Amino acid sequence: MFVPATKKVMEKYHIEGLVQVLGSPDEERMGGKIELIEAGYVKYPDVCLMTHPGNQENAFMRTLALQAVSVHYYGKATHAAISPWEGINALDAVVQSYQAIAMHRNQMSPSTQIHGIITDGGQVTNVIPKHASAHYFMRSESKAALKELQQKVTSIFEGVAQTTGCQVRLTWDPMYAEMKVNNLLAGQYQRYMERLYRHTFPNVETQRERATGSTDMGNVSQVKPSIHTSYGIGVESRCNLHTDAFRQACQTSVAHEQTWKSATGLALVALKVLDDEEFCDQVSQEFHGQQ
Repeated sequence: MFVPATKKVMEKYHIEGLVQVLGSPDEERMGGKIELIEAGYVKYPDVCLMTHPGNQENAFMRTLALQAVSVHYYGKATHAAISPWEGINALDAVVQSYQAIAMHRNQMSPSTQIHGIITDGGQVTNVIPKHASAHYFMRSESKAALKELQQKVTSIFEGVAQTTGCQVRLTWDPMYAEMKVNNLLAGQYQRYMERLYRHTFPNVETQRERATGSTDMGNVSQVKPSIHTSYGIGVESRCNLHTDAFRQACQTSVAHEQTWKSATGLALVALKVLDDEEFCDQVSQEFHGQQ
């Protein structure tokens, strides 16, 4: 939608340049965009643009850095009724670490989050589990702050292994960086959306105020001038992403119309970059000034 519109204008007015659309599967778990960066696909674009449906307009959307980890405890299986003293309960280790994380959460700053689930608690009730596992998301304002949290959480997991007699293995997923918003690109997008469609945006300070969610687009924004906008699809603010209500709202004609409008806004930003050398230089200067 965004690319064909940009392409038609480029052809009609003989604007030189290249516009690419890059898909990145599993962006919320394994970081498809991180693989694109490592493979060199993000080396040449001047800017990178993305949008996402939401419950309000946001051109300056910030996100939290994210680190995911899978925790595996290994003990010794035995019959839970006949010889429990011979076992080492891996499930006890997972539960104890889950509770320790919950207690640690009380001392974390408001911008730091940990949430997780138990992914394996054993197979049968009358056998002490020899393996149990959990998966956690850790989030914070920056990669630097997240690395500090990572060290604390690692100490908890390893400490529980010592107290329960289990072995522990941690598998870390790629770290998602926080979104570094390019203000010139974001401001241009907001002006187009307000001028063309009379979309109402919160004031810029409010848009920047609170980072929510995480995305591997944050990693892209660390290497290229980028924006990750969001647009309302006609749902109330309390209807959040990843809910059944939001999924249903995405299927409505209103959601499709809003998607078309947001794509048009991004197309206009892309054309501004392609056709206005001074603006493109200013975008680049802002990006390098943020580093």
